[in-house]
Amino acid sequence: MSHRLICSGLFVSWALHDLEEVLTASWWSARTTPRLLAEGWPPGLVAAQFTARQILD
Repeated sequence: MSHRLICSGLFVSWALHDLEEVLTASWWSARTTPRLLAEGWPPGLVAAQFTARQILD
């Protein structure tokens, strides 16, 4: 395999991984934060500064 093909494959997999994180981060955070707070996790550790939804609103 050529180096160009390997680099292209790595770039595509990185881009898809980041796209998945961008698309699911707000959903996961909104679903998980209340549960962690209810379990007694420190709010400063659990709470995010911003979610994508807050930035876009």
